[in-house]
Amino acid sequence: PEDLQDPPAPTEQVELRQDLEQALNRLSPEDAELLRMRYFMEMTVQEIADRLGLPYETVKKRSQRSLSRLKKILLGLLLVWLGRSLVRTA
Repeated sequence: PEDLQDPPAPTEQVELRQDLEQALNRLSPEDAELLRMRYFMEMTVQEIADRLGLPYETVKKRSQRSLSRLKKILLGLLLVWLGRSLVRTA
């Protein structure tokens, strides 16, 4: 469909990955590890719970909470980036 964008260029993908890593590094090590396991390693909540020796519900809640924190951090980074872009074009 026409409304779909082309995938990011390799250099953009590297920049996006760096931004994501920067945001993950602002989380607690435990939260960052949990999100890496969930989304990079594509582990299920049950697999993470088993590996970490935690109850399923604990991992589920921590995952949701950590993802919410990550979204806020990424939004903040986006706002900073947009502000810098506006200053450069002004």
